[in-house]
Amino acid sequence: MKKLLLLPAFFISLLTFAQVPQGISYQAIALDGSGVPVVSSNVGIRLSILDSSVSGTVLYTETHTAVTNAQGLFNLIIGQGIPTVGIFSAIKWETNSKFLKVEMDTTGGTTYVLVGTTQLWSVPYAQFAGKVDSENITGGPDVSHAFFQSYSSSFMTSTNAYVYSEGTELADSGTPPNNYAWYSTPISGTPFMKSQNSFLTSTNAYIFAPSTDDPNGLSSWHNYPISGQPFKIFTYSPYTTTVVTSTNIYMYRADTGGTYNWISAPISGPVVDAIGSCVVTATTIYAYDAITSSWTSTPISGTFLKIKYSSSGLMVFTSSNVYIYGPNVYDNNYTTTPTYSWHTLPISGTLLLD
Repeated sequence: MKKLLLLPAFFISLLTFAQVPQGISYQAIALDGSGVPVVSSNVGIRLSILDSSVSGTVLYTETHTAVTNAQGLFNLIIGQGIPTVGIFSAIKWETNSKFLKVEMDTTGGTTYVLVGTTQLWSVPYAQFAGKVDSENITGGPDVSHAFFQSYSSSFMTSTNAYVYSEGTELADSGTPPNNYAWYSTPISGTPFMKSQNSFLTSTNAYIFAPSTDDPNGLSSWHNYPISGQPFKIFTYSPYTTTVVTSTNIYMYRADTGGTYNWISAPISGPVVDAIGSCVVTATTIYAYDAITSSWTSTPISGTFLKIKYSSSGLMVFTSSNVYIYGPNVYDNNYTTTPTYSWHTLPISGTLLLD
């Protein structure tokens, strides 16, 4: 009988998100029954988190299609695959030991064969620590400085989102100054993550923000339904919020007319990382173009390494290329309308990241 092997040298480390880490880095080498690496191929992976023992209750299961490199190495993020059982963010890491069960199909399909089960030692404690930080503790507000408002605080419970801020457009005259007060809205779905005055559940995104670019405009609640497994929510510029799920990108921001709207786009492939207006999946990079008020994309090749800010745009590094969505022409006198496009640079050698 052919036996599948997985080199037991996987590295588990928490993703460095600003809020609760919603994934665990996993790296391994796929070997066939003869111990030969499965190189430059698609492999199907099924991962399960078990409770208490190697034969314990399955708390969560997800599937991935990973691509091995010339040495048989592949990378993925546990918690960002296609879920088939449970919700990753709902795992209670602080209760009992947790075990990782790995199954694989070296042909890239879904005929999985058990590779092995091993205990997760440090992950449960680190995940639990992330759940009780000041950004996510239930009932404990964090102090966040909003962009147009001089001061605001916010938190989320199992049933509501709360913001301490200036008055809303619905309740006040719209002429500053305004008194500060608590504003709340009921939420639906399972609470997932918050960022500034933006909140994400398993079913909806909520943001307490203005409706227009008017600097004197006061805030109100804006609610938008989402689809897919929630991945991340973050506010990265004045009242611009991005929500990423397993199937879509959603952005709340002003259009060219100065009115705020939700702008969404479908995505393909498992999400690998997301920051600002850039989302990386296993197959594609997505970036938001503020000039055209739309999402744009380009295919990705190589093993994803990192997203890095630069003065001309967000750079995405893989093992074989660098991608940037940036300007095409520098016009110091602003005589032309700026245009942006994807610029790809093949690289050789080992990339040294700062």
